[in-house]
Amino acid sequence: MSAKMSRRTIILFAAALLLAGVASGLSGGKERPICTSGGLQGQPAIDGHIVAWADNRSGNFDIFMYDLETGTERGVSFYAGHQDHPAVSGNRIVWQDMRSGESDIYLYDYVTREEILVTDANGSQFLPDIDGDRVVWMDDRDGDWNIYMYDLATGEERRITTDPKDQIQPKISGDLIVWVDDRNGNSDIYLYDLKAGRESPVSVAPGEQIFPAIDGDLLVWSDNRTGDYDIIVYDLSTKTEKVIVRPGLQTAPAVRGDLVAWQDHRSGVAEVYLYNLDTEEETAISPGSLKMEPALGDRGVVWTDYRAPDSDVYIYDFSLQADDQITSGSYNCTNPWIDGDRVVWTDDRTGKFNVYMIDLSTSQEAQITDAEDEKSSPSISGDLILYTDNRSGNLDLFLYDLRTEEETRVTDDPSDQRYGMVADGRVVWIDDRSGGDQIYVYDVAAKSEEQITTATSKKATAMIWGDTVAWMDNRAGNWDIFVYDLASRTEAQVTTDPGKQEAPWVYGDVIVWMDDRNENWDIRAKNLTTDAETVITTSIDNQVQPVISGSRVAWLDDRNGDYDVYVYDLKQVQEIPAVTGPLHQKPNDGVGFPFYVRVVGGSQILSGDRLVWIDYSQVNSRIMTRSIEDDPLLLLKKVDIATNGSLILWSDNRGGDWDIFGFDFYNRFERPLVRAPGNQRNSAVGGDLLVWQDDRKGDWDLLALDLSSGDEVVVAEGRGSQMNPAVSGRRVAWMDNSSGSWDISARDLDGAPIKPPAPRSGDQINPGISGDLLVWQDDRNGDWDVYAWDLVTGEERKLTGEGDQINPHVSGNIIVWEDSTTGDVSYYFWDTEWGRAYARAGEQVKPKVYGKRIVYQEATDEGWSIHTFDPNTWKDKEVARSSGEVEFDFDSRLAWLISPTGKFGYRNLGSDQTSVICQASGDQTSPAVSGEWVVWMDNRTQNPDIYLYNLVENVEWPLAAGRDFDMYPDIRNDVVVWMYLEEEFGSWAIRALDIPTVNRTQLQRGISVPTRPSISEEMLAWGDLPIASFGWRVQKKPLYTTETMEAIPPRGGEPDAGGSLVVYQDNQKGDWDVYMWSGTTRTPVYAGPGDQIYPTTDGSLVVWQDDRNGNWDLYSYDLATGKVEQLTFDPSNQTRPHLQDGVLVWQDDRDGDWDIRALDLATGREMEIFTGPGNQTDPRTGSDKIVWVDDRKGDKDIYMYEIYRE
Repeated sequence: MSAKMSRRTIILFAAALLLAGVASGLSGGKERPICTSGGLQGQPAIDGHIVAWADNRSGNFDIFMYDLETGTERGVSFYAGHQDHPAVSGNRIVWQDMRSGESDIYLYDYVTREEILVTDANGSQFLPDIDGDRVVWMDDRDGDWNIYMYDLATGEERRITTDPKDQIQPKISGDLIVWVDDRNGNSDIYLYDLKAGRESPVSVAPGEQIFPAIDGDLLVWSDNRTGDYDIIVYDLSTKTEKVIVRPGLQTAPAVRGDLVAWQDHRSGVAEVYLYNLDTEEETAISPGSLKMEPALGDRGVVWTDYRAPDSDVYIYDFSLQADDQITSGSYNCTNPWIDGDRVVWTDDRTGKFNVYMIDLSTSQEAQITDAEDEKSSPSISGDLILYTDNRSGNLDLFLYDLRTEEETRVTDDPSDQRYGMVADGRVVWIDDRSGGDQIYVYDVAAKSEEQITTATSKKATAMIWGDTVAWMDNRAGNWDIFVYDLASRTEAQVTTDPGKQEAPWVYGDVIVWMDDRNENWDIRAKNLTTDAETVITTSIDNQVQPVISGSRVAWLDDRNGDYDVYVYDLKQVQEIPAVTGPLHQKPNDGVGFPFYVRVVGGSQILSGDRLVWIDYSQVNSRIMTRSIEDDPLLLLKKVDIATNGSLILWSDNRGGDWDIFGFDFYNRFERPLVRAPGNQRNSAVGGDLLVWQDDRKGDWDLLALDLSSGDEVVVAEGRGSQMNPAVSGRRVAWMDNSSGSWDISARDLDGAPIKPPAPRSGDQINPGISGDLLVWQDDRNGDWDVYAWDLVTGEERKLTGEGDQINPHVSGNIIVWEDSTTGDVSYYFWDTEWGRAYARAGEQVKPKVYGKRIVYQEATDEGWSIHTFDPNTWKDKEVARSSGEVEFDFDSRLAWLISPTGKFGYRNLGSDQTSVICQASGDQTSPAVSGEWVVWMDNRTQNPDIYLYNLVENVEWPLAAGRDFDMYPDIRNDVVVWMYLEEEFGSWAIRALDIPTVNRTQLQRGISVPTRPSISEEMLAWGDLPIASFGWRVQKKPLYTTETMEAIPPRGGEPDAGGSLVVYQDNQKGDWDVYMWSGTTRTPVYAGPGDQIYPTTDGSLVVWQDDRNGNWDLYSYDLATGKVEQLTFDPSNQTRPHLQDGVLVWQDDRDGDWDIRALDLATGREMEIFTGPGNQTDPRTGSDKIVWVDDRKGDKDIYMYEIYRE
């Protein structure tokens, strides 16, 4: 049935319709959570892109920081005793610290990662502030409170005040220090000018003047001279005072530039207000929750927020675009749905819920329905709008065509039709006309309906995209996700986990859903073509009702208390808190209104880059929208990778323009190398010389930095652009267009004589340099050729023939390039004047050479692969492959950068590598390594926690940190196990984490005493002391099969698992012997004289330490041959062996203290891993890596050694 409908169209201008920025009193900006972790977060401080705060998630107040440029959080200080009241200036954070029992002042530089003790004088030092090199604080070492200052540049400490009364709450800006002073019997504001060396009163008015803050010439404080506390703004340059009088209490002001923020109690609840001194415009920041302790920076205002049960830190970020408001009025709106630029919803502005639409590109709003019967849950696709209507006494579906302005009835059955939606010319819904839930599809063009399911089961949340229909189905007794392909007419079950999987959404080949297998709702995704599953969220809170559009997934998330909207980009592997607020920010009431047609389903809140939702923070709900296209976290990019020994360099745009950063593999530490105005790109590095192209003066010039001295020099500048540098030693080559075309130039920075090539006809680009050889690509003959030039003799050779030959590179006497005609790599030996093509199927591009190794990139179906190639032997090996795009560089290390994720990969190619994994405060012990993960036990909070380090992304993750006791981790492949204290039972449990799925499980409970569990590919083993008088017992448990646990497990300890085998030590015969245990069979490995202890196994070989010779040696037993063999013969002690993946590692005291040695079992080669100062103990190996505990710096840290294998 169809009918012509009337339509009221309301034209609204964008300035009136999209109201959020104007209505808030700010031209831009948006709230965003900084930290909402468990525990209390408070006392935030901000400067530049750094936010710092005090945080007690560990049970003790520590200092944390957040980098607004990269969206990363980092712990700063973890010690017994509180660390709190931080202040920030540039790269530095200061705080007051109780680790010594008294309050001292400490400083942390987040660039150098150095912690500095500013003062530990007698008495207490409180409330530090910092500006540049100067730190101030209040100090009672003299008996009363005085202001002290420390100059970081000179290392000098100064006492600023000498009055016998108290001076407190200091703040500093440039040469000016202000504080609260009670010398006059009440609290006044005083100032000290460091440049003039003079102290002066600023305000000695009646009443109390407290909480001063200063920025340049502007000084603010809270003042109760009128009875209530108001905000005073004092301009030091003009000596004028402005009083901001508001009802109630105003306190804790902050100032930055022309903005003043304060804590305001006019409503009876503490809120944060922002005031613009130029415009006198005042704004309540994110009203609706209790807010305290505001701090102002150029990037925004931060505060402590109490919307959740505990306190969190938030920012109103001035750099973010404000939300746009679609609806405003004293009526209720619900169920927004977006498709492209069009949004539909229902609201009751006429007294009944009708359907409305707005075109965001034109700001034109249209009322779609105006009948007396109410409508619910609209959806839109192209020109078609679907909605639910009960005009016939049941829930039916109707379509409205925007082109024809006609309504069509889709369903005319007496049953209720629920979960209706329209997409791609089809309508899908669920009804029970056949006696049970079934799914139906209506083809709009063909005007035909079909039933696509027949199973007798409950079904819900049907949705459609293209030919794919998805829904949740309980036919197996729990809710699973199913899909139906309309083209092939086949049904498939997507999920099989025994938990609940609900609310699917499909886009292209990817389906997303909400999943409760971890006992809360998380979001997961699966590629329907490859079956690859992605865990998107793992928060302990609830993430529900996901929607996918393109590569982005949006969902509702209650981690901050009420529901907010979060977004995850599957390509960039980046999550952002897209929409947060003090009250719910969500698309609807979760069920559809006024008819409950989408009981557990959501709305399409994401289309392309645009979100739509309802904001419940006002008296009436409002439909809002925003684009996430320009979100700073989604715009982050890395390019121009370069390698230099243990250093990887790249350019990234975290600051808005391109700067150069580096990562050192020894200390696992990232730092900025060049941060300057303009863009720094295309870095090249050799030895201590870093060269790059730089446009800070307008066009591209070449600059160089000496990495050892920090000296920066100009390599080439002037007319035109100088670009694409290459470096070898102190020689630099580049391309220069000052002549009008591109030429190749070269220079020796030490002034040594060289003969660079003269300008040629055509363009010469992409230079490479190694010693005396210079190469480039050249089109003087019409197509691209590769030329080489001797900088000493001036000899030039044309190396290529027909077709385009591009991307040359040189190392020593070997030159490589890409033949874009054949898709092959070619190479040439300069000294022998001989070369050839490396013909291979497929397309090989962008080759590079170092030493005698060639590396190139090859296209694959899913993206790319990287290969190494020896031109002498033609031995070719694939090193890595992935999706996306990649660029690489290499020397002794191959490193690659994947776009658009910005993730790095690397592979050692020529030498072993030692790295510092963790040098945090306190002790780090019990390390283990497998694959790309290192795990250890950490007491930086004076409480045992488990930490995990990702060797690819170079990210440290507190796996199990907080007030609980978590101890003794082990890892194999991607599974971590550890001991956890169940206080309510007074016993210990073994917990496990599957890293790829982020699935946490409990493997064993009821353990009396914690010891280190051992995990292999098949088995879990641990020791226990259930009854002290009976001695230690060994237990084991298969990971993926079942096995009856023995009622009386064997006596013994120190179990180690390898494959299906467990080995342990036992002294039931008087001395210690080694046993192996498989199934129910326990067999002595060796029961000879002396003690045999600390056995380890990989499933085929058993190794132990043995004192039969009077010292500790290492022996082995081969399970296949039964052969016992002595492995070490040094008269010193070799102890604590560990065996895995063909490497045996142990600690060795032959040099007087404990060092680390290893044995390559395949070659019999013994390796000296580390023999330096201090003790290196508790080594563990896995995946050609060795980790150990190292006390060379006093406390215990974790180090790692990577073994190079060809």
